[in-house]
Amino acid sequence: MAQSIEGTCGGCGRTKSLQIKYREEYGKKTALCPNCGFHNSLKRIGGIVVGTKLIELEAPRTYASKENAVKAVEKKYGDWPVELRYIVYRNEEGRYFPVFIGYEAIREGVHFHFNVLG
Repeated sequence: MAQSIEGTCGGCGRTKSLQIKYREEYGKKTALCPNCGFHNSLKRIGGIVVGTKLIELEAPRTYASKENAVKAVEKKYGDWPVELRYIVYRNEEGRYFPVFIGYEAIREGVHFHFNVLG
């Protein structure tokens, strides 16, 4: 049985039962309007959470200790004019690497040196 969600179509403006379908070109599920064929974003219509996706991080460089990872970040971005937020992860081998969080890190080009999550 096909999944559906009640919502207002962004294409025709009618409130309908929209059919949830996987859209290959978007790489995700959308809510298809049976009236006009418009593919609505589930997020736009207040849709449901449709599954999860595991993101596995691979560090371009790892450090022997958490302190060394923090030192590497401070050396590169310690006097940066924008506040950059990060956490330090430990991989399966017991080595550490920083992961920056947020749009500011992406905008400042941190992704050329360290992992960044948006």
